[in-house]
Amino acid sequence: MVTMIQRALEKFDSADRDYDKLFGYFAQGFRSYMQQRLDEFMDSRGGKGLKYFTCVERTHTAKCDSEVFEPNAMVDWTMTYRIDDKPGFFRELADVTGIQEEWVNLKGSKSETVDAGGGTGDHPHPAHHVWLDRPMMMGKFQVPNPKEVIKAALPGAKALQARIEATLMEFKIGLWTFGHEDSLRCSRYRLSYFLKVLKTWRK
Repeated sequence: MVTMIQRALEKFDSADRDYDKLFGYFAQGFRSYMQQRLDEFMDSRGGKGLKYFTCVERTHTAKCDSEVFEPNAMVDWTMTYRIDDKPGFFRELADVTGIQEEWVNLKGSKSETVDAGGGTGDHPHPAHHVWLDRPMMMGKFQVPNPKEVIKAALPGAKALQARIEATLMEFKIGLWTFGHEDSLRCSRYRLSYFLKVLKTWRK
């Protein structure tokens, strides 16, 4: 087990050499992926987050997940979201997507322009759609860095290594009076957890 810990620490040092410059690309991809997950959660066609909002479009107001509330895609409209259950929304959002409340801007907006048809020749008739106060990801939210978890565990791993070495010495000179298997089982459990975390980070 001492050798396994030493090899794990060496692998960490090896992977850490180029990690920081690559983490920026990971963070960029992570932010993009989280926006996709949030869009799915708020999708107008059955998104799980819709039930926590009331939608307002001109004089029409209804729960966002209501079947009767379907704006006509062929005309201009502006949709405003009003959150009805903020704690419930963020609780389910975290459960389903892993997105944290501090990453989300509840005053976000987005827009699109579609071809509504009815134009002539090369001049299609556009329809403009705008969403206001819609949940969107913050532009530069702090992406969790798995390296920090490993770094926080390193002192414990080194301490475990030293403890195992000391225990082996006690075994050899007859000072260890507790069960041999109890010591090994405890050390193996802690070592197994650390190695799994390290393996995931290196990938």
